[in-house]
Amino acid sequence: AVWTNLRSSIRRFIMANIFFAVTAAFLICLTNADLVRKNVEQLTSQEIRHLQKVLSDVVDDKSSKGYEAIAAYHGYPAQCKSGDKAVACCVHGSPTFTSWHRLLVVQIEQALKEKGITIGVPYWDWTRELDHLPELVRESILPDKTTGKTFKNPWYQGDIHIGEKVYHTSRAIDDRLYQHVPPGEHTDLFELVLQAFEYNEFCQFEVQFEVAHNTIHSLVGGRSQFSLSSLDYTLYDPIFFLH
Repeated sequence: AVWTNLRSSIRRFIMANIFFAVTAAFLICLTNADLVRKNVEQLTSQEIRHLQKVLSDVVDDKSSKGYEAIAAYHGYPAQCKSGDKAVACCVHGSPTFTSWHRLLVVQIEQALKEKGITIGVPYWDWTRELDHLPELVRESILPDKTTGKTFKNPWYQGDIHIGEKVYHTSRAIDDRLYQHVPPGEHTDLFELVLQAFEYNEFCQFEVQFEVAHNTIHSLVGGRSQFSLSSLDYTLYDPIFFLH
């Protein structure tokens, strides 16, 4: 009887958290209902330049709505509490993993919208065969055809301020990201995601889905401290919002 009551309490706790997160996501997303999220590989050159320009404005914003403030929600600097200890606020290994990170994408999308964005944050389908990173995030310096000058691509790299020092995010692409498969077969990343959708219980789905999610972090970030592989600094690389 004790075990039955405990299981029932745990189930109610999980469902309450899921309900809260999903409801919050729904209400917040209503404000972005006019923004369409496209596949990043299907963006026009004008849309790519627009996203680069608007993200630059968000990066330059040093308020609570700026890029650094939003990036800090996931890891560094630790802003949440576990007892007397400051810890990262990100949620992993929990049923609310997907909805918590969904709200994080909405957060950056709202910041971009306030700076004039006209399309939603695009998504990157990394389950298909790839041979390059998306054009939006691939090059560090780009030419401005209207002025003839060059500009820094804010989607390529992020800055991390630690004390008086400034560090930059980096990527170390693993060759396994560019896996080629025979016709009719799928990539390993596709299979990992497919396995998640084969589970009937949400908690089992979440565990397997997070395995696929963690894999793409590793394949892009490598062993670098300031990269997609680091829980503390992953969000400082703007490619985070596409994955």
